[in-house]
Amino acid sequence: MPYRSAFVLMALLAGSAAAQPARFTPAALDRPERSVVVRQERTGPPDGPAWPPAPPDQWIAYDKAQHVLASALLVLSAQYALETKGGASRHAALPLSIGVSAGAGFAKESFDLRRVNGTGFSKKDLVADAVGIAAAVAFILW
Repeated sequence: MPYRSAFVLMALLAGSAAAQPARFTPAALDRPERSVVVRQERTGPPDGPAWPPAPPDQWIAYDKAQHVLASALLVLSAQYALETKGGASRHAALPLSIGVSAGAGFAKESFDLRRVNGTGFSKKDLVADAVGIAAAVAFILW
């Protein structure tokens, strides 16, 4: 089974991302970004920034691990589907697999740009997506 090692790699990556401890405090219940909201409203002054302010975008963060893992899994999933179900060769399917993952990452960042209390369009998230895509391509070509 040629994809057995891919599933082992995915399980290891998912286990390391899931090993992050939950950061729950009673004060977290009072923050509006933790609650389920049908429509988000600006809560700051009309001429000032929205409250609460978006957290700073860091290079090393749990969010970046999610981007790397999701991008890699999208490339591997699309590659598997195109090769086994679509009948494409490995090298013919690879650009399509990369495009699927890159398009999904760009769409997610475009969505974040329009969210009221979101982090906005993050170039660091796109870099994390590119790292995940590169890791998946290296794995496929290995």
